[in-house]
Amino acid sequence: MFIHLDIFGFLALTIFSLLTLVYLLVVQVVLLRLLHGYRAKQKQKFIAVWEERVFNYLENNEKPELLIKKIQRRKYRYLLHYLREFLLMLKGDDFDRLSALINQTKIQPFLISRLKSGSPRKINEAAYFLGLAKSGAARNILRKKLRSQNASVFLSSALALARLNDIEVVFEIFRNAYRFKFVSKDSLLVIMSEFSSDICEVLLQNLKKEKNALIQSITITLFRHFKYYPAGEIVLKIAVYSQNKEVTIESIKYFTSIEFLKAANALRALINSPKAEIRAEVLKALAVLGDSSFEQRIWDRMYDSEYEVQYNAVTTLMILIPGSEEKISQFAYGNLKDRAAAIVRMVLSERSIKS
Repeated sequence: MFIHLDIFGFLALTIFSLLTLVYLLVVQVVLLRLLHGYRAKQKQKFIAVWEERVFNYLENNEKPELLIKKIQRRKYRYLLHYLREFLLMLKGDDFDRLSALINQTKIQPFLISRLKSGSPRKINEAAYFLGLAKSGAARNILRKKLRSQNASVFLSSALALARLNDIEVVFEIFRNAYRFKFVSKDSLLVIMSEFSSDICEVLLQNLKKEKNALIQSITITLFRHFKYYPAGEIVLKIAVYSQNKEVTIESIKYFTSIEFLKAANALRALINSPKAEIRAEVLKALAVLGDSSFEQRIWDRMYDSEYEVQYNAVTTLMILIPGSEEKISQFAYGNLKDRAAAIVRMVLSERSIKS
């Protein structure tokens, strides 16, 4: 009997504990929602007042420090988040005037103090806004943060330095990125594309001796982003000899983007690559870089084992060879059981719908 009572008591205590935990969780959620709602209202009130003041500041010659004196320190973040979209979009005099609200006022030391803190959240936020405002005063601290053991601190500092166009740290960013497994090519491209096109000359000199396929790929993608023509010859050599699929594909895309006609001979060889993705990319490039001498090679690819290669062969023929559509149509409807002909019919159908 005592055993039954003990079990009953234990169950009752467990149920009570669970109910208490659920109650506390509900209370926490409610409090967080109330806090979020309160902060949102405070921010809206702030913007309602300061939106007009900021626009008046841009139109007049008011000194930035006089405007910032009117804001309480605890509300700096409201102003920063309000300015964010404008700092991303504006250029020239308007950008200089807005960035002065950070770089020439008490907001800059406020952000730098947060940048020096031990809190990744504060560091990341400070780095973000100092980078947006192109605040050179933060350069040396941001450089030190590249060696942080925290991946988010490394990324936010690298992005800020890119926005400062601190080209001297380009390869330090690459080196430090290897310490973090989840820092991807895409992450590095987002950072590197924030530099000005001046980065291309430095990257080109490095590419002449660079053996790392990831850095080669990122470099060539950036050349494409900036449409940097002087890299054509070096990239052509890499495209011919590289065994890395991604590097070769990025090279072909780069040739297409700058219409690098000297790449045509390399494409003659690459159209027979054992890698389907490369063959498919070559065919897309030939629509821009090819000529009638490629016609038979493209026809041969219509019998490729890979659908994307066949599809690109058909569309490239129609673009590259004048009058080829009639010949292609005859092929499509004269070989009803042929797989290649079926794909051609599908392409012709798509084109008729679009037109």
